[in-house]
Amino acid sequence: MVLIVISGSAGAGKTTVAKHLAKKFKLRYFSAGNYFRELAKKHGFEDFIKWHEYVERHPEIDRKVDNRVKREAKKGNVVIEGWIAGHVVKKADLKIFLRVPLKVAAKRIAKREEVSLRKALEHTKRRERYTKRYLKEYGIDFNDLSPYHVVMDTSIWDMEENKKIIEYIVKTLLRRDKK
Repeated sequence: MVLIVISGSAGAGKTTVAKHLAKKFKLRYFSAGNYFRELAKKHGFEDFIKWHEYVERHPEIDRKVDNRVKREAKKGNVVIEGWIAGHVVKKADLKIFLRVPLKVAAKRIAKREEVSLRKALEHTKRRERYTKRYLKEYGIDFNDLSPYHVVMDTSIWDMEENKKIIEYIVKTLLRRDKK
């Protein structure tokens, strides 16, 4: 059984890398962010910022997401992707934290979501502020990278190179585990 966790900041490439690894190594893929967005829709929120504000007043929603992440981790053979998944999942074969400078993240998000760079930058700054909620509610410092085996700045290489580098790390891990 294999358990890989990908965490990191907005626009760092978490989803891109996690989906790539899941496909390449024939693992399940679970996104805490997608589940969080599903819950927003179920609660009638279309505006992601208003949803975050609502969740700040209802921490049980974060706990629901975290519990789902833990259940998916227990099943194994999965790549789990989420902002703080590396803190939530205590034991994994590999935990990776992807980071990126704010301006690079905003450019990626603007392209992905087809919005202006200004709007993407504003949205990204606002989302980063929500990480304070994790410190307040759980004592999780988003900037504490000690739970991670690998920390990578994805602005150094293009995304195809990032995927290949991380793929190599996973291949090495899997070969080691077969011995």
